[in-house]
Amino acid sequence: MLIKSSHHFIPQFYLRRFSIRDEGKSISLYNLKNKKIIQNAPIKHQACKKFLYRADDEVENALGKMENEVANI
Repeated sequence: MLIKSSHHFIPQFYLRRFSIRDEGKSISLYNLKNKKIIQNAPIKHQACKKFLYRADDEVENALGKMENEVANI
């Protein structure tokens, strides 16, 4: 069974509202640490941390189910 190691603390469906050209895959962002503008940062790799909730997928899967229902609203 595949374990999701990247847990998002900002749901991806929120970030898709800010996507470039409404394609839902990337956003522009400003990296505070490096003081750089990144034009096409993939949403998949933003606002996430490895094993943020726990080392298993129980919490991540529960949040994912809720997010899928809320995203349609």
